[in-house]
Amino acid sequence: MLKLINSYNLNRKILFFWFFIGAIIFFGSFFVIYNSVLAADDNANQVGCRSDIDYCDADYGSCVDVYHYQWTSNGYPSGAGNKNCCGDDSSEYFASCTVDDVGATCSGASACCDRGNSFGGRFNCVYNGVCYNSQQTVDTADSSADQEVCLLTTSSRTSWADPDSGSEDQSTAFNACTGLGYTWFNNASSCGNTGPGGVCDDYDGGGAFCCGDDNEENLIGDSVYYPWGGSSTEIPPGACCNNNNYCADKNGNCVSDESYADAGEASSVDLERCIVQSGRQGYWVDQDGGRSICQHIWANGPCVNAGPFGKCDDYDFGTDYVVRFCCGDDPNEKSVPSCSGTADAACCPTSASYY
Repeated sequence: MLKLINSYNLNRKILFFWFFIGAIIFFGSFFVIYNSVLAADDNANQVGCRSDIDYCDADYGSCVDVYHYQWTSNGYPSGAGNKNCCGDDSSEYFASCTVDDVGATCSGASACCDRGNSFGGRFNCVYNGVCYNSQQTVDTADSSADQEVCLLTTSSRTSWADPDSGSEDQSTAFNACTGLGYTWFNNASSCGNTGPGGVCDDYDGGGAFCCGDDNEENLIGDSVYYPWGGSSTEIPPGACCNNNNYCADKNGNCVSDESYADAGEASSVDLERCIVQSGRQGYWVDQDGGRSICQHIWANGPCVNAGPFGKCDDYDFGTDYVVRFCCGDDPNEKSVPSCSGTADAACCPTSASYY
């Protein structure tokens, strides 16, 4: 009998223990859930909006007419709390879509975001009733299929900015163009008839622009000039072209395959040839680099004080075992039988006496 009583008491203790644990879990979860709602519906901005006074989240008149907040059906960004009255709680800010320039457009309803500009908030811009972080992008369905970026464009207003505007965030200095990984050009001549309607700048239609924000724009970076031996020299400043099959000359123009232009290489003011292989960005080769590249006289030497720095060959500066070069591609070069008493000269300076 004693064993039976002890066993009964033990079972009661075990049963009570698990009941106690269950009660803690139940009430604890209720406390967490209850507080998670209160975290959003805290009426911190207006104590009169509490449910036991004028419950703004349930009554339009209290929200709008009495306390002058905004009534919205879009809800909080987090989805917590009541979704109707915006502005009575600490994490609510009613925002509308605004644009900084003609390169962006607005659409859709306003929204109740979690924080606004006065709080240094993350959700600043609105499009189609959705809140977006600063520096986030959306295609605002303007004149081109590009992405506009959300920026603090004045000290008190955030808005959508087109990358071609070059706008900067007033708080972080984030640039609408370069901040998104695109390239800024100060000269409209660097636009190679590309972009929407053949215009790179869909912000104001001319002048400086952002290359890469529109689908038709491809950055041809500082094209490379290849001298003999495999070393390279970068040639500024690049260009904005409608595909990658180009070189960029020194003036920022798009130059097609097998065409000649001044690439801007430092050794000479001459014309180089653009070479494009397998659809990749092209590179420049000096005319002194080969017979097939030379547009003038291909010579096997000698060179008599002609060409840049007294060297006819500014491709490898005469380091090849056999002196071969293009005579006439550089200033101060002319092909004649002999000059200044030097017989059989292949290339002479333009100022020399000829025989």
